[in-house]
Amino acid sequence: MRSLEEKSDQLDAMEDTLRTRARSPQPKAGSEKITIQTSDTEVRDLQLRLTELEEQMESVVDEKNRLKAQEEKQSAHREDIKALLKVLDELLEKLPDEEIRKFAKSKDFASYEKVLETYGL
Repeated sequence: MRSLEEKSDQLDAMEDTLRTRARSPQPKAGSEKITIQTSDTEVRDLQLRLTELEEQMESVVDEKNRLKAQEEKQSAHREDIKALLKVLDELLEKLPDEEIRKFAKSKDFASYEKVLETYGL
């Protein structure tokens, strides 16, 4: 009987311990949060820096769009020049042989070849 009473007391003590733990929850391992208090000045400085970075990002995006438009325009001009050079080359082929030889010996011929090479003709 005494043994049963001792075990009953032990169980009661364990139940009390568990109830106490249940009332005041313990932080779980790995779930602790660390909070760092920052001053208003630090928060304001960070907000200003964020605003500056956003403005810089807008500026970069605007510049990127401007460069893309400029590249598209230059690409269109390049195609126009290429088509014109092809026509001129075909016209030069129709010149008399004497004129072609004279042009081939001139200093302008090297420039002409360089331009055709540049445009892939």
